[in-house]
Amino acid sequence: MSEQASSFPTTQHADDTSISHWHMRAVRADLLFRATDAPVRAAIEDILRDELFEPKEGLTAVGSARLSYDRAHFMVTQLRARSVDVAQALRALFLLHELVAPVDGTACTVLAIHFCLAIGSIVAMGQDKPELRSILAELLEMRSVGVFLATELGYGNSVMSLETTARYDRETDEFILNSPSAKSLKFMPNTAFPAPKIAVVMAKLLSEGRDCGVFPFVVRLRDVEGQLLPGISVTPLSEKPAYALDNGITAFKNVRILRNHWLSGPESEINEHGKFHSRIASRRGRFLAAMDRVQTGRVCFTSAAVALLRSATWIATRYASQRLVSAPNGRDVPILGYRNVQADLFRALAEAYALTFAVRELQDSFVQSSHDSHTFNLVAIFKATVTERVGELLPKLRERCGAVGMLSTNRIIDYWVYIQGIITAEGDNQLMLLKIGRSLLDTPDGADPADVPPTFDGSDPRSLLELARYRELRLRRLLRQQIAFSRGHCRDPLVIWNQNVSGVMELARAFGTRLITEKYYEAHTCLDANVRDLTLPLFQLWAMNEVTTHAAWFLAEGCISHNTYRALPEQTEHLLGKIESSLDVLLDGLGVSNESLRAPIADDYLQHYEKLFASGS
Repeated sequence: MSEQASSFPTTQHADDTSISHWHMRAVRADLLFRATDAPVRAAIEDILRDELFEPKEGLTAVGSARLSYDRAHFMVTQLRARSVDVAQALRALFLLHELVAPVDGTACTVLAIHFCLAIGSIVAMGQDKPELRSILAELLEMRSVGVFLATELGYGNSVMSLETTARYDRETDEFILNSPSAKSLKFMPNTAFPAPKIAVVMAKLLSEGRDCGVFPFVVRLRDVEGQLLPGISVTPLSEKPAYALDNGITAFKNVRILRNHWLSGPESEINEHGKFHSRIASRRGRFLAAMDRVQTGRVCFTSAAVALLRSATWIATRYASQRLVSAPNGRDVPILGYRNVQADLFRALAEAYALTFAVRELQDSFVQSSHDSHTFNLVAIFKATVTERVGELLPKLRERCGAVGMLSTNRIIDYWVYIQGIITAEGDNQLMLLKIGRSLLDTPDGADPADVPPTFDGSDPRSLLELARYRELRLRRLLRQQIAFSRGHCRDPLVIWNQNVSGVMELARAFGTRLITEKYYEAHTCLDANVRDLTLPLFQLWAMNEVTTHAAWFLAEGCISHNTYRALPEQTEHLLGKIESSLDVLLDGLGVSNESLRAPIADDYLQHYEKLFASGS
C-alpha cells in the first residue's frame, strides 16, 4: 500500500487491508490498467515529475501557452531519448493522453493534434513520399509543432462544405491555397502562438474548374523563428479561463503548395495532363477518408476525459478525508463522514471504474480494427457518453471541496474547463449522439424488447444489464413507431426530424449506457472472488444511480415497482456505508499519484497553506 493511500481511515483489519490492496493492485494491472503498459507508464510518469511540470501562477495567456508548448516539446524529446514511440504505438499514444491531461490540459491538446491529426494524416495519406520525409522527421522530433485546420468560421459540423480552396496550377505543378470569403476563415486551430508550425489544411481541391472534394494539404505556417510565412494571416482569439490553447483565426492568400504536399492517399491522383481521378467515387467518400485520423483523436480525448475523472475523484476524496467540520455530537469529523458528501464522491468513484473499463474496451477494439462499422460506432458513442458523464460529475466534485476547489493549483476547476473543450472537439457530443441514434434506427436488426419487462434487483449485478438492454430496444421500437406516425401526418423532413430528435439522442444515450454496463459487468465477473466482493458495492451503487436517473421511465414500463422505487434511497445509504469501509483500497485502485498532480489538497492541505502564508507569497 502506498504511503498516500494509507492516510485514509478504514474499518478493515490491518491484515485484511494489506490483502485487499494486493488484490486491487492485480485489478489495476490487469483491468483498469494494462500490465504491458507499465514500462511506458513509468517513463511518462518520470518525465511528469520534472520541475518543468510544477504549477506556475501569475502567467499571462501567452506565458501559459508558452509553458504548455515547452512541456509538450520536453515530453516528446524525453520520450524519444527513452526510445518510446508514441507516433507508431497506439497504446502508448492513449497512455500519453491519460497521464498528461490531468497535469496540463493545454499540453495534452497540443500533443493530441500534433500526433493524431498532423503526423497521423501525413503517415496515413502521404504514401511515404520522399518529399514529406524531412517534414515528418521534423514533426516527430517536434522541431515544429503539427496543427490541423479543418473547421471554418461558417462551417463547423458541416466541414465537408468548407470553402477554402486549393486550385491546381498545371503550369507550375503546384496548388494555390486561398480563403475566398469570411466564412472560409479557419476557426479555432492552435495557430496563434509564435512557434515553428506545420499544418495539415483541409481544402477543396479544384482542377480544371472541377470541385474534386476536400483533401488535406501540408502547409508550413511559421518558420523556425515562429514567424508567419507570406500569404498567411493569423489573428488570436480571445482568452479562455484555465485553458491556454492558442486558438486563432487563420486565412490564406495565394499560398503555393508543392504537388507532393497534397495528401492524396493511394486512391486519388492528378495526371500529367491535369486530369483528376479517384477510385473513391464520391466526394463524401474522399472527405471521410481524409478525416479518418479524427477517429484516433476521439479515442485519445475520451481516454483523457476518464483520466480527469479518476484524478478529480482521488483529489476530492483525499481532501474530504481530512477536512474537519463540527458534528452534531460536538466532535470534529471529516466531511467524508457525511452521507451527502459520500453520495457525490462515491458516485464519481463508481463512475470512474465503469468508464475506465469502458475505455479499455474502446482502446482494444480500436487497436484491433479501427475501420469497421462497429468500432466507428463505439468511438462515437463513447466519446459522447463518457465526456458527457465526466462533465456532469466534475462540478459536483469541485463543490464538495468548497472554496479550495476553486483554485487552479487543486486541479478540479481546470479539469471542468478542459472537459468543455473535449466535449466540443473532434465532433460535438450532440452531433455524435444524433449520428449514432440515426444509425441505430437504420440498422435492420431483428432484436425486439422482451414481452415481459425485466425487473430490477439491486443485489444482482446482471439485472441492471438486462434493464439496460431492454431500455435500448424498447426506446428504438417506440421511436420507430413515433417516426412512422410523424411521416403519416407530415411531409416536411425537417418537421419530422424535429419532432423526434430528442428521442434519437435518448436512444443513443441508452445505447452508450448499455455498452458501459456490459463492460462493467464483464470486468466485474472476471475479477478474483475476493476483489469481486470488495468492488461489488461500487457496481451496485452505479446500478442504483442508473436506475434512479430513469426511475420514471422504469416505473412506467413496469421494470421497478413503487416499493422498489421507495427503497432506492435506503439501499443507496447501505451501499455508501459498505464503500466507506474499504474506501482506501478502492481509491488506491484508481492508480493516481500526487507526485505528478501536485494538488495541495490531496496531501496535508493545512501544512501547505500554513507554509504558503508564512512565505508571504
